Amino acid sequence: AGYMLVEGLKYGGKEVPKPVDVKYARLDFTPSTLNLSNADIKIGSSDLMANGKIDNYLGYMFNKGKLKGNISTSSNLLNLDELMASDKKATPTANASTGVVAIPDNIDFVMNTKIKKVQYGKMDMQNVNGKVIVGNSKAVLNNLKMNMLDGEMLVNGAYDTQDPKKPLVDFDM
Repeated sequence: AGYMLVEGLKYGGKEVPKPVDVKYARLDFTPSTLNLSNADIKIGSSDLMANGKIDNYLGYMFNKGKLKGNISTSSNLLNLDELMASDKKATPTANASTGVVAIPDNIDFVMNTKIKKVQYGKMDMQNVNGKVIVGNSKAVLNNLKMNMLDGEMLVNGAYDTQDPKKPLVDFDM
């Protein structure tokens, strides 16, 4: 058991599209669990705060069981254009011939989000709140609410890659 504390770490270079500034993050660990507390990170103009728990990380590393986690994130701004600006060759989980991004079947994650503003292309979304569940080769959006286009939107749906040759996309808005 132990912990790792990061304060004032700044990283930039050719490997990252925007500079990374970890203002603070604490990771407490035992052989079975990682606990992330008070992570405060800035990447380019985006900020991210996170707290959560990850179970079975050692088992997952040695191909023995699923990686499980529950993480809460918040942000004042997520600029997806900046965050997604990377080397186009570096997409290891995408099938080059089909463009399918496979969701691993050996993870089980729940992420609760609370984001004040998301920028993506010419779209601005405000007050993005909800739950993203990733597991069993699926990514599920559960009651993801947001304000955009002068209205409010509620999104529920899934991206299912259990059959990577025929991924399923099913969304209700």
